[in-house]
Amino acid sequence: MAGQLPHFTEFDNPASHAPPLTRRLTHLYLVPVNLGLLIFPSNLCADWTLGSLKLIQGWADPRNILTLMAFSFILLLVFITVNWKTPLHQGRAVCMALSLMIFPFIPASNLFFPVGFVVAERVLYTPSLGFCLLIGLGFENLIGLKFVQTNTMTSSKSSEVKKVCSFKNGLHSRKYPRISMGLVIIAFVCKTVRRNTDWSNEYNLFTSALKVNPNNAKMWNNVGHSLEAEGKYSEALGYFRKAVNVQPNDMGARINVGRTYVNLGMPDKAEEAYYGALEYFPKPKKGQTYYARVSPKDLMVFINLANLYITKSPPRLEDAATLLRRAISLRSDFVDAYQNYGSVLIKLGRYKEAEEAYRNALLYQPKSPDLNYNLGVVLLESHKKSEGLSYLNTALTYNPQHEPSLFAVASTLGESANPDDQLRAINIYEHLLKQNFEPIKVHFALGMLQTDKKNYIKASKHYQNVIILDPDHKGSLFNLALLYRNHLGKPDDARNLALHLIKVHPSHIKSYLLLGDIELTEKANIKLAKQYFEEALKLDPKNILAKHNLCVALADEDDLEKSESCLLEAIAMEPKPQNYLLQHLEIIRGRLHSRGKHAYTKLNNDK
Repeated sequence: MAGQLPHFTEFDNPASHAPPLTRRLTHLYLVPVNLGLLIFPSNLCADWTLGSLKLIQGWADPRNILTLMAFSFILLLVFITVNWKTPLHQGRAVCMALSLMIFPFIPASNLFFPVGFVVAERVLYTPSLGFCLLIGLGFENLIGLKFVQTNTMTSSKSSEVKKVCSFKNGLHSRKYPRISMGLVIIAFVCKTVRRNTDWSNEYNLFTSALKVNPNNAKMWNNVGHSLEAEGKYSEALGYFRKAVNVQPNDMGARINVGRTYVNLGMPDKAEEAYYGALEYFPKPKKGQTYYARVSPKDLMVFINLANLYITKSPPRLEDAATLLRRAISLRSDFVDAYQNYGSVLIKLGRYKEAEEAYRNALLYQPKSPDLNYNLGVVLLESHKKSEGLSYLNTALTYNPQHEPSLFAVASTLGESANPDDQLRAINIYEHLLKQNFEPIKVHFALGMLQTDKKNYIKASKHYQNVIILDPDHKGSLFNLALLYRNHLGKPDDARNLALHLIKVHPSHIKSYLLLGDIELTEKANIKLAKQYFEEALKLDPKNILAKHNLCVALADEDDLEKSESCLLEAIAMEPKPQNYLLQHLEIIRGRLHSRGKHAYTKLNNDK
C-alpha cells in the first residue's frame, strides 16, 4: 500500500465519491441493508456495485428511519448485555453474538474507510454466525415459557379478585415456537435449493442478479460476457447496450459494445462505439497540469480501436500508432500498449522506434518472455543477430518452453552455414512439433531447412504434412512441386500440384513458369507452354524470366524471327541485360544466319 489507502472508482463504490452528508448517510444505511439480508435473505445478488443502491441525498429520505431503527436494535442488545438483571450466561451469549456480528463487519462497512464495494454478501458469513446465535437464544427463551393465569386480591379489605397473566416454564407452550421455527427452516431450505440453480452457471447467476438490481450495469455486462463466451454475439450485444443505457459513463460497457460489433463484422459501428468510450477519458486542459487515475481495463479501448484500424483495408497504421501513443501518455506503465505499438511500428518498417518501444516496456516487466522475444525479433530484423539471439535466450531463461522464442532461435540457427547450428535448429523444430506448436509453420520451416541440406525426401515429407493440414498452402505446394520437378523425377506430380496452386492462387506467377517449363521440356507441348508463359506476363509484364521462357518456346517452335524480336524486347526491359539473354540472342541470330545461308544454297542448286 506504500502507506496509502487503496483507490476505488465511482463504479466500485459510488457513495465514497459523493458529498460528505450523502456519503455518511448512505454508508450508515448499509447497516440496515445488511441486517435485512440476514433477517430476510430473499433478494440475494451476486454484486451490489454501481447503481444497486440509490444514494441518500439528505435527511428527508425515509430510509434514514430504517438506519435509526437498526442502530436502536443494536443499542438495545448492548443494553441487555450490560444490564445487571440479565442472567450472566445470557449476557455472555448475547455479547458473543454481537461480537461475531459487529467486529468482522466493521472493516467492510465503509464507516471508517472506503472499500471497493457497497454491499457484499460474502462479508456476512461470519456475522451470520452471530445472528444465528441470537436467533437461537431467542428461540431458547420462547420454548422455555408457559402462559399461565393467576388470581390475586386487590386489597386485604375487598373480596375483588384481579386476574394476572404471566409466562412461566411449561411444556405445552413450546409447540408454537417450534412450529414457527420449523416453518422458517423449511422456507430457508427451499430458498437454498432454489438459489443453487442460480449458481449452476454464470448466465443464471447474473440474470438472477438483474431481477434484484436492474440498475447494476456490471450485471448487464456480465450476462453479455457469458453469452459472448458461447458465441451468441447478437444476444450479448443487447445486454452490453443495456449496460450503456443504465450507466452511460461506463467505458467498459462501451468497449464491450465495440468488441461485439467487431465480432459481428460491423467495423464502422464498432469504431463509433469505441469513440463513444474515448469521450469519457480526461481531456488535457491547455496551460494546466492535472493528474487523473486511469484503469488499464479502460485503456483497452485504445488497443481495440488500434487493432480495428490495422485490420481495415487499407490498414490505417499511422492512426493506430497515434492511438497507442496516447494510451502510453495516459499511463506510462501500460505494457500492452507498448507491445501493440511496437507491432504497428514493425508493420510500418520503423524498426528503431519499435526497438525503443519494447525496451521501454521491459523497464516495467523485465522478466516478461513475450517482451524479450519481441525485442529479440526486432533486433534480428535490424540485422543485429547476436543481440537479438541474446534477448531470445533471455526469454527462454524466464520460460524455457516459450515456443515463439524457440521457433525464432531455430529459424536463426537454420540460416547458418554451420552444420551444428542446422542440427540444433532441426532438434528445436522437432521438439516444437511434439508440443504441437503451429505445426504448419514448423513443418514448412523444416522442409526449407532439409531442402537446403539437400535431404529432398525428408523435405518433401514435411511439405506433404503441411498440405495435409492446409491443402491450399501456397509455399508448400510450390516447393514440393519444385522438388518433384527438379530432384525427385516426378514431373506429373509436380504439374498436378502447380495446377492446383493456380486454381486456388490464380495470381501465383511462379506456378505458371513451372507449368510452362514442364510442358516445354518434359511434355514437348510448346503451344501449352506458351500459354502459361503468356499468362505469367499478363500478371507481370516486366517479368524477365517469363519473357525469356516465351522466347525459348518460340525458338523451339522454330519461329526464329519472333524469338529474336522477343529476346530484343526482353533485353530492353533491363538497363543492364543478363548475359544469358545476350548469349541466347546470339544463338538465335546464328541459327537465322545458318538458315539464310541454307536457303541461298538451296536456291542456287534449284537454278
